Amino acid sequence: MNNLASAYEDKNSSYFSNDRREMLSFIPPEVTNLLEIGCGNGSFGALLKESRRVEVTGVESFAAAAVRARRVLDRVLESDIERADLEIPHGYFDCITYNDVLEHLHDPWTTVSRFAQYLRPGGYVVASIPNIRYFDAFKSLLVNKDWIYQSEGVLDRTHLRFFTEKSIARLFEESGFEVLRLQGINGRPFPWKFRVLNFLCGHRFDDVRFRQFACVARRLAT
Repeated sequence: MNNLASAYEDKNSSYFSNDRREMLSFIPPEVTNLLEIGCGNGSFGALLKESRRVEVTGVESFAAAAVRARRVLDRVLESDIERADLEIPHGYFDCITYNDVLEHLHDPWTTVSRFAQYLRPGGYVVASIPNIRYFDAFKSLLVNKDWIYQSEGVLDRTHLRFFTEKSIARLFEESGFEVLRLQGINGRPFPWKFRVLNFLCGHRFDDVRFRQFACVARRLAT
């Protein structure tokens, strides 16, 4: 087993069961057929199905999580999305979600572009992506002169790519999408000294407050 695979194996089971409740409001109201990439044990899709009438298909690469997801979702495919296409008709879904998934991929740009084929024209992508400018990581790099990988969070050792607010928008725009909404989530209050610094700098560091950014983007006509 390589080091990356071992890092996933070492994760607490709760890693695959976070329901990501804060992402529910980002799913457009007209969505009735959704593909959830990296569905874990199906907690988010199950919560979504409780709140509205929607069909949810999950994709999960870890067998144990996929087994649990099948109990609560309409369909679950066990697949490595960077290595295999899905046995699903093109243009089948209204929406694809990537909740803290894209940062784990070798090539998220190609994946987002390739998976757009499963969206109907004008379909949506909804994603949550960690913010590498988050205060704790920012402080560690600039003040402590260090970059310490951790078992979870922004500097999760299984993350292969790192994004900022601007590069998240660019990821989707370069992949054939129009960004409709880009909003910081899971924010934290600044220490008072940093609040003063941010004010003096014209709020240039507002984005540093947020652990992740949630993005809603619409597929452009091709």
